[in-house]
Amino acid sequence: SRSDELGNIHISEEVLAAISAAAALRAYACSFLVLGYNIIFAGASTAMERPGPAFLISISRSLVLLAASLLVMSALFGDWGIWTAPLVSELACLVLTALCALRWIRQERRSAGGR
Repeated sequence: SRSDELGNIHISEEVLAAISAAAALRAYACSFLVLGYNIIFAGASTAMERPGPAFLISISRSLVLLAASLLVMSALFGDWGIWTAPLVSELACLVLTALCALRWIRQERRSAGGR
């Protein structure tokens, strides 16, 4: 019968690996949607002679937050957590970038008001 034939279909391990790899790369690629903001703000901070925020963002996104998100995400989700950790790291760094930007805006407003 037709149902017996469908039950005998087996997907090879190579096909499963390719499907898993494609899903993992999609998850990893999502981090690229966010990282541009972090890099641009860090570069702009350097150009405006504000090395503190630039250093904080750079070291956080490349070392501290990435290592922390790798540890946490892999503990929570196993192999899949390794592929989603860069996105979590970049999102956490985006929050840090937004806080640095808000602080800079407040400082600029105070200095402009004091003139």
